[in-house]
Amino acid sequence: MQKPLLCFDTNVCYPHTYTFTLNATFISAIMYVGDFPKIRRIIMPNITDVRVRLVNTDSGKLKGVATVVIDDSIAIHDIKLIEGEDGLFMSMPSKKMPDGTYKDLVHPINSKTRESIKEKVLNAYRKTLEDSACE
Repeated sequence: MQKPLLCFDTNVCYPHTYTFTLNATFISAIMYVGDFPKIRRIIMPNITDVRVRLVNTDSGKLKGVATVVIDDSIAIHDIKLIEGEDGLFMSMPSKKMPDGTYKDLVHPINSKTRESIKEKVLNAYRKTLEDSACE
């Protein structure tokens, strides 16, 4: 099997491979160009708070709206929890475009970050449901 090539602006290409390791706060991607490793870190967000507001619609698909706080510094509002055919899913904040399509305003760049946010938002939704049932 041929290795993929890494090309630079000079149009010189080198075979390379990647190895990934997961740490609590980042993923290290080590790219090997020949015998020389180059390390690239993908920072995982530190989600410090998740709040969910339940939506009381008996027949609607929208079940809740969440706010996620990252590093006690940035808040992402209007993350929608929607009941789909395959269960509950998360929809990031979006804006309706003039042509009728929707475009995400904020979204995770990689799948690991998306899964991390999704897991914490769904856990907060379940806890909010339990707490509201006890009242």
